Amino acid sequence: MTHAQGGDVRAAIEASNLRRLSARAVDRLVQDGLRRNLQAGATVRVEGDTARHVHLVIAGLIRMVIRAPDGRSITVRYCRSGSLIGIASLFAPRFTLPVSIEAVTDVDLYDVPRARCWTWLPTMQR
Repeated sequence: MTHAQGGDVRAAIEASNLRRLSARAVDRLVQDGLRRNLQAGATVRVEGDTARHVHLVIAGLIRMVIRAPDGRSITVRYCRSGSLIGIASLFAPRFTLPVSIEAVTDVDLYDVPRARCWTWLPTMQR
């Protein structure tokens, strides 16, 4: 994990629902998170994990998948650059992931601790 360089993280923010954040809030967001580079096939999170971070996809393709006890699976969402993962966890004190999250391709992911999200969320411009 590394702290963000800024440019491509800012581009992913601009492509996401976070584009309404103030410039100051974007600066805080870029400072608060950590960047991860994952190889295709890597598991980001597994179903039932507690959500500790909100994730922003910078580059690559991620899928969210539900697995049945008999091994069958269904992909319920694909996430590309600008996709936010885990926002719902901000509104539930004991949120657990209902899906597993996997890298389909090599992925650059930006993780922001849930507790830090409240420093920039209130600044979203309408």
